[in-house]
Amino acid sequence: MNSEKSTHSQKETNADDMLTAEYTSLREEIIKRIEIQHQLLSLALIAPGTVLAIGFQTGSASLLFVYPILGMFLSAVWLSNSFAIHDIANYIKNQLKPRAGENRSIWEHSRASIDTRRVSILHFWGTRGIFIGTELLALLAGITLAKFNAAQVIFLIIGIISGILTTIMLVLPQFNKPD
Repeated sequence: MNSEKSTHSQKETNADDMLTAEYTSLREEIIKRIEIQHQLLSLALIAPGTVLAIGFQTGSASLLFVYPILGMFLSAVWLSNSFAIHDIANYIKNQLKPRAGENRSIWEHSRASIDTRRVSILHFWGTRGIFIGTELLALLAGITLAKFNAAQVIFLIIGIISGILTTIMLVLPQFNKPD
């Protein structure tokens, strides 16, 4: 009888250890993805500053019109990491939390109980606004320098299309998210 209890207790301990290891690993992945997002955001702030400085020094509107393409790709990678973070958090909430038991408190349970509705617009537009705003700034700065020759018009059109695609890409997932 003691042997059966010992074996059962050992299995529970092993299951708890595996659950803890999985939780720790997933939390580390979330942290790494958040770090990547912050690096992308830093690049999204540094790159347009550099492009603006070079563009104004050289009088190159075309250079300014091309930045939105870079901004679009940076925002796509940022958004991809955002989706992955939410997927991992949902997995923790829906898969690990039930296995851990309701009586065990984990960070996701505590965080879910915090009412963030008042600042949800800031959460949504905070970073997205940086991507969209820097692209718009580059386009407006380019227009001030443009002579509107054929090449600049093409770059302007490409920049505008990139800016529109960035905006759609960053805003559309919010409207399509399941309830």
